[in-house]
Amino acid sequence: ERQALFYPQHGVTKLVTRRISLASATQRAGRAGRLRPGQCFKLWGKADEHGMRQYQPAEIETADLTGFLLECLRWGAPPSQLQFLTPPNSGYLEQAEQLLEQLGCYGVAGGLSSLGRQIAALGTDPRWATMLIHAQQESPQHAATAAWLVAQLEYQVAPQHFPLAPRQLTEPMQRRYRHWRQQLGIQPQTEPNDALITSVLLWGCGDRIAQRRGATDRYLLSNGAGAMFHESDLRAREPWLLVLDMMLSEHHRDAVIQLAWPLSE
Repeated sequence: ERQALFYPQHGVTKLVTRRISLASATQRAGRAGRLRPGQCFKLWGKADEHGMRQYQPAEIETADLTGFLLECLRWGAPPSQLQFLTPPNSGYLEQAEQLLEQLGCYGVAGGLSSLGRQIAALGTDPRWATMLIHAQQESPQHAATAAWLVAQLEYQVAPQHFPLAPRQLTEPMQRRYRHWRQQLGIQPQTEPNDALITSVLLWGCGDRIAQRRGATDRYLLSNGAGAMFHESDLRAREPWLLVLDMMLSEHHRDAVIQLAWPLSE
């Protein structure tokens, strides 16, 4: 079956094919009779079930814990002070701590800073929230630019068309754009500015600067991880990129770049 697993080196989740657990197999067998009587055939022997897991791992063991950690800190209780039926993955929790610290979420005493509380209150990805808050503090044009970009980053925009002009946003993106403009107190006459895109994106993704490796499709991220363009991707291979979104594939060692913004040296 396909399972979502978080890979902290790249900070992304990957769908992998793993042997099904007994509990999942039983649940899927039940689907055969969901609409009418049916049959389900198991393509393994009874003896094979001795090597199968009873249950899938709990999500807290396999998922990105950044949002979870931020919510714990918002309520004043770090995970170490909480009791869980299944404890969170310590490595993933460490990665979440590093990202929140990089974004400026921690205060002197280890709790949330003022910025961290603002990020948690916005209710979006911590990276995008960081962009919105810094932009609001910088200028109305920065804020309008951030609202415009985040409205697209929250949805799946075609990489070759990013960023869409405000009038080209889909209806869900338009709703989010209006929402963020209202949240940031942006006046109707204030429009996004293309010249501010790089500075706004860097506030949220400064750890994802990537340098091209020679004349290849491959890049080296600032955190030491590898990324690459798929060979069928026709976008220009810029010397420097800011990688906004990437995915891991079972067929490639490096993460495949989905959304990126070119950087000048």
